[in-house]
Amino acid sequence: MDIRITTLVLVLTMPFCVLAQQAKSAQAQEPQTRPEEIVITGERSVLRTQMMETEKRAYEVFNKFNDEKRFKISCNMHQPTGTRLSRQVCEPDFVSEAAAEHGQDFLADWSASNDPRTFAFSSDINHTSQVTHLPMEAVIGSQLPDYHRKIKQIAEQHPEFLQAVIEYSKIRDQYEKTTTAMGK
Repeated sequence: MDIRITTLVLVLTMPFCVLAQQAKSAQAQEPQTRPEEIVITGERSVLRTQMMETEKRAYEVFNKFNDEKRFKISCNMHQPTGTRLSRQVCEPDFVSEAAAEHGQDFLADWSASNDPRTFAFSSDINHTSQVTHLPMEAVIGSQLPDYHRKIKQIAEQHPEFLQAVIEYSKIRDQYEKTTTAMGK
């Protein structure tokens, strides 16, 4: 009886082995082709790319004529948490430096408040860390009037910067109209 079951199992599994072997040899004979790739580029996507490029170009022209390091503008791609869509963020160095300094201050305050030695010699049970740093917004805000004056000065003295800003504004307006018309 065991021989019959073994024979039956062999007879039933044999076709699957043969089919698998045939499929392997057929794959080996067929050239590997990539599946067709379809790229859909809509007007909004094209305008978004053009808008980012013209914004970057305008700031490159600004940087060419800017003589103050703190006002140099850098553009980087940033992907906000919770989205897959990256966006371009352009900001002057003083904004980036204020954000970096704010982060360092926060970390230093946090480290000090979590250091057990900070409280070991304190007679005040309700001891709290006092923040002695200027808020990031205040640091940035204090430099904005000078920054705006610099932008205006360069726009008045260098028509190529003004033209680059106008070109960027036109494309941005087209992008916003297209986005509004499509329901975002």
